[in-house]
Amino acid sequence: MSQNRPISTFIEKNYLHFNAAALVDAAKGYKKHIAEGKKCWFHWLAQ
Repeated sequence: MSQNRPISTFIEKNYLHFNAAALVDAAKGYKKHIAEGKKCWFHWLAQ
């Protein structure tokens, strides 16, 4: 992934706490999922 990714780079360098690490991991997983041709469905629940 050698694309221009200024937001990802900024987050990886400046947001080093636990929640930011989880965000980075989730974003990388999402990118990999989409790159493999899979789809992502969002389901919103209301109470």
